[in-house]
Amino acid sequence: MKKNKYDVVVIGGGPAGSVASSLLSKAGIDVLLLEKEKFPRYKVGESLIPHFWKYTDQIGATEAIEKEGFVKKAGGFVLWDDVMRTVSFKNFGFTRPALHVERDTFDNILLDTSKGHGTEVIEKAQVKGVAHTEEGCIVDWQDENREKRSVACRYVVDASGQAAVVSRQYDLIEYDSDFRFQAFWGYLDKSEYLNAKGEITDFSHRHDDPPMTLVSSTGDWGWAWQIVQKEKVSVGLIVPRNKLPEYKAGGETLNERFLTAIHNIPFTKDLLKNSSLVGNVRTIKDYAYTPTKMVHEHTFLAGDAAAFFDPINSEGITIAMYAGSLVAWAIENALKNPKREGFYKRTYEDQLNVRLDLFRLLAFPDEMIPEGLIDKITRSAKNQSNNENYLSLAQLMLTQRGREFPDLLKKLGLEEKEVYQEVPIPHVIESSL
Repeated sequence: MKKNKYDVVVIGGGPAGSVASSLLSKAGIDVLLLEKEKFPRYKVGESLIPHFWKYTDQIGATEAIEKEGFVKKAGGFVLWDDVMRTVSFKNFGFTRPALHVERDTFDNILLDTSKGHGTEVIEKAQVKGVAHTEEGCIVDWQDENREKRSVACRYVVDASGQAAVVSRQYDLIEYDSDFRFQAFWGYLDKSEYLNAKGEITDFSHRHDDPPMTLVSSTGDWGWAWQIVQKEKVSVGLIVPRNKLPEYKAGGETLNERFLTAIHNIPFTKDLLKNSSLVGNVRTIKDYAYTPTKMVHEHTFLAGDAAAFFDPINSEGITIAMYAGSLVAWAIENALKNPKREGFYKRTYEDQLNVRLDLFRLLAFPDEMIPEGLIDKITRSAKNQSNNENYLSLAQLMLTQRGREFPDLLKKLGLEEKEVYQEVPIPHVIESSL
């Protein structure tokens, strides 16, 4: 740490923290970023929808990402209650590809970009607490040698992910009782996949014939994913809590239970038949939550530190980057116009909540959509282009969670058009069901 006071301290170097610190540093604002791990570091959440490019363009990370050679994603297939549906990003006017990324590499590019703009980054720095004063904040942290340190700043951006440093410290976090799940995921050495034409394709063609993300229902609105990456395949399961006893009966160890479960998933099991597990299975439970507020004193919450829901529609990283961009706007303007600080705080909180409402809607089965949520979603249109809205809402239909879709389109002032297709399940798969 070069000094004891900064304009802004950012906690966490993931997508939200890196985008925020990049944009603030580009604007000439003095930023210190404290990251608890050493990058590159492992992170799950590998599927990106094409919205994300707007934020890499903003911070200047696009060229580095393009050079990395991540697997391009053509769209998505969903097998839900024995119906196969698909959506192609080209149908929504997107000319740039979605990606399947290795998060350690992807996030490292974003953090390096922030460093290039002048952000001071300290890794292996564990934030212990944030105290608020009339002038701003005091951030207490511990370096890699466990030496206690403190730094003053005007604002804090808590982008600490599911550690949710500030929310937990001030008891702001609330777990969502509607999303009581346990997630299990692991990596396989290879698998077949579906290309954009719905053809079963060998893993060796993943770069020249882009794969589609695959989502399959597993009953009682549980679901599974398959994401083809450069060297392996990410496979995961979202298991409702009432189905955990059945899941645990599949074996003695975490790995055995996972393998039993994924080889019983309709459709997916056939694509995985020649695959082997690499490493150990990971798990997390009761992961859906929201804070009671997005701004606490002089601290802004962003990314997973702000909220997280069912990741079924690959929106998480994009929303984190959106939050990083929005919080940079709010803080830059608050520093320039201190008398309007309250306005910028309220605007940040209001706009982020609008976007999160849409994220939450995408995760709900129809019978569980809270009263009033549909009406709140109409406000999200001002944050996205028509094509972005169409793509987000089409995902409701892919999983048959969207019976309100036509009415919602009308409320958003959008024309009803063909946004997805029902397709036959490939014959080789049908014969094994």
